[in-house]
Amino acid sequence: MKPRLVLAVAISVLDNPEAPGGKAGIPIYRGSRSAGTQEFTGRVNVIDKNHKAVKAWRESVFGAARPDGVPLLSPGLSEALVVRLLFSLRRPKSVSLMSRPYPTVRPDVDNLAKGTIDAITDAGIWRDDALVISSILSKAYCGYFHVDGTPALEIPGCIIQIYKILHD
Repeated sequence: MKPRLVLAVAISVLDNPEAPGGKAGIPIYRGSRSAGTQEFTGRVNVIDKNHKAVKAWRESVFGAARPDGVPLLSPGLSEALVVRLLFSLRRPKSVSLMSRPYPTVRPDVDNLAKGTIDAITDAGIWRDDALVISSILSKAYCGYFHVDGTPALEIPGCIIQIYKILHD
């Protein structure tokens, strides 16, 4: 039985893709700084450096997946799935296509995918992201082409394609 992929869901997100960045540790102190009794507790709050941008990206994905703003109440897709994520990134003006034809710098495509897949889960498109058994990830500069020949979006964003697997 050879598997066959059938497109189940297609979503276009038109916003600047963001990935979780590095982490920053903020030490937790007790006591008063002004009274000179401040001491380190040995604990640290860990935060994501660009959490606001990542949150905005996830909200954009959620909004594109659920234009009515309401997550699906039913469990959504519940079988093995293949996901194809094609990210289109803005090319910096300081970078020529001759010197760098592909966005081989941050954000990493796998980190872009993590936030996007989490937002799709939050939207209720599928029951659980563990259902994704294969992912096809690509990033390209806006207006150019992905390595498979698919044209990139003209503006920053992502094309999300979710496939069901059928067996003939």
